[in-house]
Amino acid sequence: MLDKSWKEKFNEIALAQGKERYMGNRVADLKKDGDHYSAGILGRERRNVSLVLKDGKPIRMICSCPKAKSGSKCEHMAALLYALEAQFHPEDDPKKMAEKERLERQKALVLQAEEAKKREEQKKKKLLEEYGSEEAAQKHLAEKYGEMANHPVVKMSKSLGNVVNPDETIDEYGADTMRLYEMFIGDFEKSAAWSPKAIKGCRRFVERIWNLFDKVQPGDEYSEANMVAMHRTIQKVSEDIENLKMNTAIAQMMTLLNQLTEKGVNRAEYKTLLALLNPFAPHVTEELWQMMGETDLLSLHTWPSFDENKTVESSVTIAVQVNGKVKGTVTLPMDCPKEQALEIAMADSKIQNAINGKNVVKSIVVPNKIINLVVK
Repeated sequence: MLDKSWKEKFNEIALAQGKERYMGNRVADLKKDGDHYSAGILGRERRNVSLVLKDGKPIRMICSCPKAKSGSKCEHMAALLYALEAQFHPEDDPKKMAEKERLERQKALVLQAEEAKKREEQKKKKLLEEYGSEEAAQKHLAEKYGEMANHPVVKMSKSLGNVVNPDETIDEYGADTMRLYEMFIGDFEKSAAWSPKAIKGCRRFVERIWNLFDKVQPGDEYSEANMVAMHRTIQKVSEDIENLKMNTAIAQMMTLLNQLTEKGVNRAEYKTLLALLNPFAPHVTEELWQMMGETDLLSLHTWPSFDENKTVESSVTIAVQVNGKVKGTVTLPMDCPKEQALEIAMADSKIQNAINGKNVVKSIVVPNKIINLVVK
């Protein structure tokens, strides 16, 4: 009988590697001669191991590996002891325990599938009661979810043959794209459908970040045109990371990229964008950081800070309609009083031409949104 305390003589690494060899069926030619046990442990090189048990405890262990010759307890000895434990204590056999866990997981998955089927039937019944027919219900779902209404979310499973190999995705699109898409695909707490087409959008985003490098202008401060967008993005990304809302953080950076592409980008703005993107796409951002002339690691750099007072626009450009048709735009101070907004709109040359010779019978001002003039 093998005493269960034998593991105390081994360190965690030797135990883990020994268990791995036993689980991988690498213990060969197990022999017993009285209290003497021996076996060959297969690997890159076969290692011959032998030990003697006295009162269930291994009192002499010998292995042909260099580690054992230096006096250490090696993983090959541990593998042989795992094999003996399976004989003396079948209830502790790692193989049987792993099989038991596999069966329990399989049973749990079956129960989950049955529960999901019941919930789906209940939803279908509710939709039929609400809309009267399956066709009407399907039309409602198509209006609400678009194309995804015809592609229900299914868990990845080997049995269903729908498992995505990340290595293949990385080979085709790169590790950064893979990371981005996994975080952009949806809320961490909700299911999301894997789409081979949608991942291309994340790849284009990475390529646009790379191409923006060639358009960077000198400047150690945020430009006036991008000031609000920069502070707003830093605030949004920082808060979203804290709340594990990675998808909305990435969406905000995509919005900022669009603005920087349109309005121009300077060195300070580009470096901040790289810093914000670094947790999501570390490889490309580290390379671009070095290309910017920096010598330290971006991942160790100080996280960008924001000024909450600069996250709000000081002015807003709104459309001016005359009898429901847009005739021009005006730029107003944020939260501009209605009287002042009307005065600025009426002074605009395009609006004056549109209402020339007519009477303004009604004026509607929606603050920060639109001005509508009704004339006769």
